[in-house]
Amino acid sequence: MKLIIATQTSLALPLIQDLYARQQLAAVWLYDVTGEDSRQLATQCSMLGINLLVMDPERPQVLIDHQKTLQADAIVSCYLSFLFPASMVQELKGKLLNIHASNLPEWRGADPLFWQIASGAGETFLTLHQIAAQADSGDILFQQKLSIHPYDTHQGVNLYLSQKMPLFITQWLSAGGMDLKAQPQRVLQDKDKPATRPDSNAAGINWQQSGCLDIFNLARACNPQLGGAAFSFNQEVLYLLEATPVNHPSYGLEAGTIVHIGEPEGLLVACHDGVLRLDVIYLSAGIFSGLRFAERYQLQAGQRFDSYPITKREKQDGRNNSQYNELCR
Repeated sequence: MKLIIATQTSLALPLIQDLYARQQLAAVWLYDVTGEDSRQLATQCSMLGINLLVMDPERPQVLIDHQKTLQADAIVSCYLSFLFPASMVQELKGKLLNIHASNLPEWRGADPLFWQIASGAGETFLTLHQIAAQADSGDILFQQKLSIHPYDTHQGVNLYLSQKMPLFITQWLSAGGMDLKAQPQRVLQDKDKPATRPDSNAAGINWQQSGCLDIFNLARACNPQLGGAAFSFNQEVLYLLEATPVNHPSYGLEAGTIVHIGEPEGLLVACHDGVLRLDVIYLSAGIFSGLRFAERYQLQAGQRFDSYPITKREKQDGRNNSQYNELCR
């Protein structure tokens, strides 16, 4: 079986190299070669002598003709930021596939990992599905469940999944590949939240609404591609890259208020459900530990951080108390 891999990032390189080594790679379709990461991937493919085609979404017939010329059995999309045009989906029906990082139909959208990490999920899925007219709605061919470590960041999970993709595709091929019967996705329910591409609002901390674990997970989800979870102090935007819920009295202080500054506890801030240690903060002047930031800018207990403007979104039902208790130890 021969596959074409459609991508735009070197995160797909482990899969490309594995298929190439097993002589099951027909070509690589590369999108957005203006980025440094894409250029590096193009260089790697050229060095290996891989058939490389730069995709132009405005010229789908070129891609269709290329697939027919190579007689590739399927095109597998991964880490791709655009949707294939309807003409391609129709022409290559059943042969146009995508790897999505969620248990579809949960978290359909451009960045499922962000929302899974931000909600404190302990696991994710690699899901190979057929591409349909509606994004991420096609029938499912193969799935694998994978764990998310409580301390994983967005980029960390992406790298982990990247390393798992070669075995994932190998297992799919061994199980029957294109001969496997595709299974329709279950009916979309209200609990199945969309995974839209996060913006600055999604990365904002609302001290009044978010608990310790909410902020802890949001910082992980925003690290590093959004620079951290945003909040403000004296009208300057700060970015929280790492935080830890701790066992410490909040003294009844309002959420967002500094509870304590000093060794060995660090910079402690009250939340509505406990106390959070701000471990790593990024701002225009550089990256600081929470304690060094507080000492450098002469913060004092009782001062209050401000929320960053965000679009209110519904909290995940059922807080993971076991995760919270573990982090507080």
